[in-house]
This record gives sequence, C-alpha cells and structure tokens, in this order.
Amino acid sequence: MGRANYPMDVKASYRLLELEIGASRAEIEAAYFRMMERWHPDRVAPTAGPDAVQEAHRMVDQINDAYRTLDRIAPKPESPAPPAPPTGAPPTPSKPKIAPPLPEVITPAPKPKPPASTPTPTTPAPEPVAPAPEPTPPPAPEPETDFLQTTLASLDQMLPTDPKKRMGIIAGAAVALLLGLMLLVSTCSSKPTRKRSADTPDPATTGRLVVKSNRANATIEATRVPAAGETATAGVRGSPTGAAEQVMAGLPPGSYVLLTRSEGWPEMRQDVTLTAGQTTEVTVNFKTGSLRLDSIPGGAMVKFGDTVLGKTPLVVPQLPVGECTVSVEYPGWPAVPAKVAIAEGVETAQTVRLPHGRLIVESTPAGATVLMGGKPVGQTPATFERVSAGTWKVTVQAKDFTPVETPVTVEDAGEAKISPVLKSSLPILDPAATLTAIWLDTPIGRKNDLSPDFNQPINFRPKNGIVRNLNRKTLFENWLAKRFRYTGTVKSYKPETGIIEFSDENGENSKYMVTAQLTMSARNDKAIVAQLTKGATFALYGRLSAVEEPSWPAKVITFEITGAEPQR
Repeated sequence: MGRANYPMDVKASYRLLELEIGASRAEIEAAYFRMMERWHPDRVAPTAGPDAVQEAHRMVDQINDAYRTLDRIAPKPESPAPPAPPTGAPPTPSKPKIAPPLPEVITPAPKPKPPASTPTPTTPAPEPVAPAPEPTPPPAPEPETDFLQTTLASLDQMLPTDPKKRMGIIAGAAVALLLGLMLLVSTCSSKPTRKRSADTPDPATTGRLVVKSNRANATIEATRVPAAGETATAGVRGSPTGAAEQVMAGLPPGSYVLLTRSEGWPEMRQDVTLTAGQTTEVTVNFKTGSLRLDSIPGGAMVKFGDTVLGKTPLVVPQLPVGECTVSVEYPGWPAVPAKVAIAEGVETAQTVRLPHGRLIVESTPAGATVLMGGKPVGQTPATFERVSAGTWKVTVQAKDFTPVETPVTVEDAGEAKISPVLKSSLPILDPAATLTAIWLDTPIGRKNDLSPDFNQPINFRPKNGIVRNLNRKTLFENWLAKRFRYTGTVKSYKPETGIIEFSDENGENSKYMVTAQLTMSARNDKAIVAQLTKGATFALYGRLSAVEEPSWPAKVITFEITGAEPQR
C-alpha cells in the first residue's frame, strides 16, 4: 500500500522548505531539490546508526508533504504573448495559459533526480471562427505495426537456418532474460520500505540535540524548562553508545537544562535552547589529566571506583582534575588506596609501594608443607621475598607429624623467620615388645609347633636354618613397611653408607640389634653427623624395612630401619 497523503499547513510548508511566503514555482522547485539532497537517507553516514536513518526518512516524508501543499497554491508563470494579427484581421484568441507542472514527488531512492518540466506551448493557433475549446490530451498512439514486423523480420534473418541452432539461441536468450528479471526483483525486495508512524514526532515541529563529549559513555539528561502556564515534564535521558557523540531527536522546542554525568567526574550543567526543525549541537568537555602509575611489586591491579583500569605499570589517559583516589591491589594482599593529584592536560607520574617484607620458614623435619591463609605456598626450607605486611598464621605440616601453627608478624621492608619443630605422631619402635610378640618359644625339634608357612613376599631374610620360630605373618601384618620412632645408644656409624648401629649388650635387650640408614640430606648435615659418636643417645624416625634372624652361632635378631631422619 502507498503512503497516505497528509496535507500540511501552508506556513509550515514554506518554513520546512526554508522559503518566504509567496515564493515562485522556480524557488519552490529549487528548495525541494536542495532539501532532498540534504536529507536523503542514502547520504547518512554508515556509522550514524539506525536513529539517524529513521530521522532522514521522516524528513523526506515531511519535505514531500510540504511540496504537495505548495504545488496546489504556487503562482502560475505568465506565457509570452502571441504576435499581433494583421490590420483588419479579426483578433486571434490565445490558448489558455497552462503552467508547467512541478516535478513528481520524490521518495527515498539512491539519488534524487530532478524531473524535467513540461514547456508551455506558445505557437499561435490558426485563425479560428470561434474561441478554441479547452485543450484535451491527445489520444495514445497506436502500436507501430510496421516497425514491429520489420524488426521481427530482421531478427529472423539474423538467426541461423538450422532449427536446432535457432532453438538453442532462443532458449539462451530466454534464460538470460529470466535471470535478469530475478536479479531485478531481489534487488528491489532487499530495500526496506520506511513508513512514518502516526505517533512519531514531527521533525518540522520538534528539535534535534547532538551532544559531543570527551568522555565516552557519558550519561546525558535533558529537562525542558516549562513556560508560563505549562506543566513540568520528566527529563529525557540519552542512551550511552560508547561513542563521544550522542543524538536525541524529537524534542519539543524550548529551553532545556542539560546534565552530563560521567563516573568520578563532577556533573556538568548547561542551558540549551532548541528550535523546531533545527539541530542544536552542544560540546561538553570534562577537565581531565593523565596518570602514569607503577607499583612495588609490579603487576598490581588498579581500580578507579568500580572500574578496573588495568595492571601496573599503567598509563591512565583520563582522570578528573584535582585530587582523586585509586585502589592498588596485589593478588591476595589487602587493597592500598593511593591519592594522586591530577592537573589538567598534564601527565602525573607516581609509584605506589605496597607494604611487604621477607619471610623465611624452616622446620624440623625439613620438607614440610607451608600453608598461609589456608593455602599451600611451598615446602621447608622456604624463603618468601614478598609477603604482605601484617600478622600471618603460618601452618607447617608433614605426614606422620602433628601440624604446627605459628603466628608471625611481617613488617614493611623487614625480615621475619620461624623454625617450628614438628612432633611426630609415629608410634615408638620397641624391639623387645616386637620380638616378644612374634617369638614362638617352641623347643627345637618339635616342628609341628613352629610358625606356619607364610608365602607372602615379606622382608624376612633368615640367615640360617636354626632360628625358625618367628611368627612371620604377624610380623608382616603389624610392623613391616610402617614408620616408627626410635631412640637408642650409638654403637657405631659408617659415613660411607650412612648406617648407624644401635646395641645394648646388657639384659633383655641383648637379644636384638637395630640398624638405621640415614637419608642423603641427613648424612650431609655436619651437625647431625657430629652427634653420632659411640655411646651417644640418638633419636630418629624411619621405616621398618626388615627383621633378620641371627647368623650362627649368634642369637641376636636385627631390626633394620631405612629412610631415617633425626628427631630434632
């Protein structure tokens, strides 16, 4: 369906086309083409957005309405007078004066083209007996049958005489014609038809406000100041587009209070007057300066209000002029507020030190896991070069040991050290009790009373066939391959193998002997080795790896411990 023709007020039509009242037809036509060239939708920049395109279509509709209105009332131009008749001849009546029509109304198209005006016929008519009747349009010309027949005959001569070739050429021409029609239809259907809604603001009676700012995403609010006797209306808010320019169309003319806001900047207030049918441009520049910010340590996150600016080292191109506060935060550390003084148009450089110090954590035994804030951060011995200043609770824990929590205070640019001693939760290895539990006090020779066969791969290595009365199954299930603590008297130490031999030649304990092999880190510790003198008491923990029967004629059973570490 076509667009409805709404008549426009005559004064409004002259005003829209920027004409004086009573303008001539030539002026109306020139103004029409000038306004169409200015507002045609195809001239809208691609980056202007859909609102600008829609407004251009509305303006084209208004220009066409104004053009139709003035077409009906435009003054008619005078036609040149015909030559005077000879003397004595009756006067020659002139034809009625027909004004040249205005061009057809233009609808949005790729480019508006000026229509040609129809010239006014000025040739005098032959001498009539009576006044000439009203001119009537000439009848439509009949089809030129001779021309059509001649053209068809020429085409028939151009085609080959072979029927197959003739049909091939005709079919190819038909296919090409069909493809051309399909392309034309698809091109026409791809252009959307713009219609003006009945409740859409009239561009001729409303104003258009363009606000430009040096702060993208600024919030714009325009509130109309009511005239005497008018009721105040709510303010109109713009929609931030992320660009430095925002357009607000369809605003009633009058005085407005314009408020422009940007987070962290003082509110900007301006008085604006909008005129119907015109665009008013306003520039709002917030006073800004730049900041070059670094931190110790680097890599801290910088925030301005709720906005994340980035990580140090950082250059912030726009900050409000005056003293402002940014937040600097290192991962896992408390945020540090930093006050900076920003000057307009000047780059301010500042370095923020996050309070931190050095922390050293050692433990006995070594290799324990260090936890800070409930999170593992390393193993002992450990040195942490950058720890946030303040009081921390450091937990040191290791398998088979009771965790130890130690409070430590780290001062800015200072060094703190803790050396917790872990208490083992391992059971004590009591060779006498173990030997009693696995010994079968059965006379030799009574084989039926000996320990039953046990074919599991246990570390029980008999060195002779005499002592056989150990309950191997009980030994394997309850003691072997488990970790124990042990304290004994040093009999000897072999540095080349790291084996310590403990022995008690008196009393009940003379029935057994304990050997322990130190770990490589322990045997390389000079302070530990210095304690391994004959007759000294030494405490360690390790894994019970084997129990050996004595060699003949000895009667001592040996308990072997591997992976031994000293208890400190």
